[in-house]
Amino acid sequence: MEEQLRAAVLGVMHAQRRHLESCSAAHGLSAQQAISLFQLVDAGSIPMRELAGRIGCDPSYVTGIADRLEALGLVQRLPSTDDRRVKLLVVTDEGFAMRAQLVDEVNAVTPGFSALTPPEQECLLGLLTKVLDAIGESSDTETR
Repeated sequence: MEEQLRAAVLGVMHAQRRHLESCSAAHGLSAQQAISLFQLVDAGSIPMRELAGRIGCDPSYVTGIADRLEALGLVQRLPSTDDRRVKLLVVTDEGFAMRAQLVDEVNAVTPGFSALTPPEQECLLGLLTKVLDAIGESSDTETR
């Protein structure tokens, strides 16, 4: 049974990832860039190294993400007031607007979940929250 559960969860994850990639691409972003923007908005301004930890990649990879987001006017790189060697990524007004638009688009059509009735969706949310709590992950239900 656990193998079937893992396979089903992975299938849902892949479908959600493809949906995020599609929504992001419509705005000239990769899924990783969109996820980075979500993390930056949630955190306020953070050092590039911290963003790397939040999205699970090498800090050198964040440079490319930051370059693209900055070129689009979605973020700014500013020196930290504590340590000028550290660059903070700060979301611009355009970045906040883009994040809001992406969240709306990602949530407007959620592949597969529309097949569930509202009570079934609530039940699934409860079960997934229980699983996330058991493994120590955040159970934030807003799209990231």
